[in-house]
Formats: sequence, C-alpha cells, structure tokens
Amino acid sequence: SAYQWSPLAGFSVIKDFATRSARGGKQLTDQEAVGRWLVGSTALGLAAAYDEDRQRKGLGVFEVDAGGGTIVDAKNTFPFSIFLATGRAVNLAAKGQPVPRELSTEVLTQLAVGQVARDVQFGNDLLNAMDTVFNFDEGQRGASTDAFLKATGNVVAGVTRPLDVVNKLTGYVMGNDGAKDVRQAEGMNIFTQSATKYMDNILESFVDKTDSITGEQLRVATREGEVYDPAPLARIFGLTVKPGRTAVEKAYSMTDMFAWTASERTRIPEYDRVFNDFLAPILEREVQSLLDNPAFKNANVTQQRGMLKKKVSNVKREVRDHIRTGHLGAEESRLSYAAKIEGKPKETKREAMKMANEQFGIDGKLEDMNFRELGIILEYVEYLEEMYRETAKL
Repeated sequence: SAYQWSPLAGFSVIKDFATRSARGGKQLTDQEAVGRWLVGSTALGLAAAYDEDRQRKGLGVFEVDAGGGTIVDAKNTFPFSIFLATGRAVNLAAKGQPVPRELSTEVLTQLAVGQVARDVQFGNDLLNAMDTVFNFDEGQRGASTDAFLKATGNVVAGVTRPLDVVNKLTGYVMGNDGAKDVRQAEGMNIFTQSATKYMDNILESFVDKTDSITGEQLRVATREGEVYDPAPLARIFGLTVKPGRTAVEKAYSMTDMFAWTASERTRIPEYDRVFNDFLAPILEREVQSLLDNPAFKNANVTQQRGMLKKKVSNVKREVRDHIRTGHLGAEESRLSYAAKIEGKPKETKREAMKMANEQFGIDGKLEDMNFRELGIILEYVEYLEEMYRETAKL
C-alpha cells in the first residue's frame, strides 16, 4: 500500500505492480494507480513543507508543537508518523545532505508501526539464549535466564493491558508513576516487574512499594531525576505529551539522533544508573553551551551531528575517569571495572575469565566480584589484547 501511494509507483511499473491488488482483491485500473501516485506524491511534498517549519523550531522527527509550549510525540501514530519521517528525509535529501541511518530506520519502523523495534529486542534475547547453548559461561547463562523471565513476564502483562489507563491515572494521583529500570531487577523480580507493568501503580496503592514490584527508578543522561509521563490523561486519547525539553533533548532532536544513545548502557545496570545520574547535569550544561555556539547554529545537520557526538564523547570519558578513580565511592568504582571488562569482545573476556578460573579459582558474575578478582581478570584481558596485537603484526 505504501508503494502504491508513493512516487515510486510512477517509474514504469504502474501497470505491472501498482495496479496489482493485495491478497487477490479488486484489481486497480491504470487511472486509479495514477491517481494514487499523484495523491501520494502531493502528500510527500506537503510533508516536506510541513517539516520545514518544524525544523526551524528545532523539533525532532516526530515532535509536533501543539501550541502553548506543549510538544507532542507522534511516533507510532501511523500514517501521520510516516508523513513526518518521510518529510524530514525528503528535506535533507533536497538540501544535498545525507539522510542519517537513524532516520532511515525510523521510516522503516513506522511502516511496521513500531514492531521492528520490539522484534529487534526479541532478537537480542534469542541471541542471548543461543549463546548460552554454545558458550557455557555463567554470565551468559544469567543473561539468558533474565531474558526468559522478562519475555515471559511481558506475555503475562498482555492480559492486563486494558488496565493501563487506570494504572497511569492511579500513578499520577499517587505520584509514583516514575519509569522503572527492569534491568536492575534480579531473579523472579524480573518476571514480577515485567508482568505487572500495566497494574503496578494499582497494586502499590494497596500493598505500598516493594522491591519485587517497584524496583529501581530509571535514570537517563538526557534529563536529571525521575523519568515520568507528564500527561497521563492524554494517553487515553492516544497522545504522548513530552515534558519540557532539556538542552540535550533539543540537540538530539535538531540532529535527528536517538536521544537514548546519550545514556550509558553496559551489561552492568547498577553502573549505568550511577553513571547516568552523575552524567545528566554535566551533559546538560555542556550541551547548552554548544547550542549557544554560533558555529553550531549555522552548521548543517551533518556538521552538527559531528560536533554533538564529540561533545558527548568527551563528557562521558571524563565521567568514566571520575567514577573509576573513586570520586563517587569505592562501590561505584568497582562497578566501573566490571563494566569495562564487560565492554571487551566476548572471546577475549571469555578466555580471560577461563584463565582466572584455572589459576585463581575465580568464578561467577563480574558485577559480584571484588576489586582483586576484577583486577586479575582485567590483567588477563590486557595481556590477551597485547598478544593479539603482536600476532597481527606478524
């Protein structure tokens, strides 16, 4: 359908493809196919014109100014979302600028109304399970078990999906509708938090907050403090109203980059929470100075992306150094070493842990190890990396 209502239908295949109906339905005539082509092409032009105004306001691909300073997130509101995404892509192409891969992904995602993103996550869970079958290390076994519990909980949660509106209103009234970080849950709490996500606020109104349901609050790098839905009432009508945008969110919107990539995301959830909590105010200050810089304002999208990536990378590197050297405490420093090892290639990490187990009897999850154990594994990792580099020179 998207093809038949687009300019692509006009390239010598109107009769061969665009006139074919889906699933054996009524055949389109040439006149009908041309009509759809013209309507779709006109809509694309209108989308580009509408996007010009949104770009001048510094709005992201799916952000719409509803007036009064209210920004609405129109993502996954097909067909309006595909109208917005293609309008942005056409504008960039018309200006001779490359269309970012993130934007291309969003266009394809909107054609599937959000299913692509969920399928990718499901695919990652399947890869974790598969890796467990062929690579028997405890870290992977734990990841596979967690993925299974989370997936099972999501299936169970589907039964309570109709309660979501009441649940959000309950959370809004009680002030406990902050986003939860399921990644920090352990054992059966992963299943419980996933299974109760559409009724957790209702349950907490009767049993108060518990670790199994409430868990840890989510922390992101794009804004300080609690992450929450500022207008749950709008959800009833299918609208996602965004809170007042931070400087970081504005910068990522202007450059058509995914704002979630600003947050630290390793295989050590506890470390990520500490890192993002510490990073958010620093990054906000640094990115605001970038937005105020005339060089950034006058640059094209490609140049702005480069400047923003460099700024974020530099700030994150400084934060890592502060945490690793113990500025936030010994526990946070220990977690940073575990995250550093987890960031190494699987083969290198696996071989280093095998050597540490054979020589010192070290075993278990990295996040549960002490400084001495992590230091030994890190030394083996660095030894293996040096050996690989020397081998590559031969």
